[in-house]
Amino acid sequence: MISGAKYDVLWSPVHTDKFILWGSDITLYEVAPLKDIEKKSTCVKISPSTGATVLASQSAGGVRCVDFSWISGLADPLLALGHTNGQVSLTSLGQNTEQNDLVGKEFCK
Repeated sequence: MISGAKYDVLWSPVHTDKFILWGSDITLYEVAPLKDIEKKSTCVKISPSTGATVLASQSAGGVRCVDFSWISGLADPLLALGHTNGQVSLTSLGQNTEQNDLVGKEFCK
């Protein structure tokens, strides 16, 4: 893990095996038994028998707070990012952003 920086963890409200670690970046992880994680995958060992692999990541420059929701029927989580300038934007860490018309919306203070 990264030392010297502050990171927060948000567990998925729907999937007990997924969480977001955010600080200077926002990274979506999936937890699985170590025996089920492919040998070629990079994983972070979080217990003697489980590890977490990165599913997606993006920069979090200027982000002050994060929350996320998993909308039924969509493959990827919807993130609400609160920025230091007071703006809130909606984004997704996944590749299927065309399925969600909320991605890209911005709200001013």
